[in-house]
Amino acid sequence: MLFCYRLRFLPRIVPGLVLLCVLPSCALWDPLLDIDEFAAYAEQVFKQQNAITDQIIDAAELLNKEQYARLSQAELKMHDACQLLNEYAVRERDGLERGIFFQQQVQRSISGCDQSLKSVAKLLHELQVAD
Repeated sequence: MLFCYRLRFLPRIVPGLVLLCVLPSCALWDPLLDIDEFAAYAEQVFKQQNAITDQIIDAAELLNKEQYARLSQAELKMHDACQLLNEYAVRERDGLERGIFFQQQVQRSISGCDQSLKSVAKLLHELQVAD
């Protein structure tokens, strides 16, 4: 009898539990960028990262030991900041799943990657001017 009494409240509890599970996932989507804008921005930042990596390779042989150490440290920070973007590009290239949660992680990290690229570009300019 007690079991049946508790079951009659089940229809009232289930919708509330569903809402508790669904609502937090709604807050994960960033409405600032739609998917096409995000893809274009991600591609732009990825291409910029590749161009800066090429510049680092070209500049490395022209730098003294201290300058090379500074540039190497900045490059490592850049690769750390852009790690999710690079993983996204690899998944896209290989035709692997890029789920919504992963895309949101990339979207949240891409501005840090972009800032890191700007820092490395500025350092490259400073080091080439100093020579």
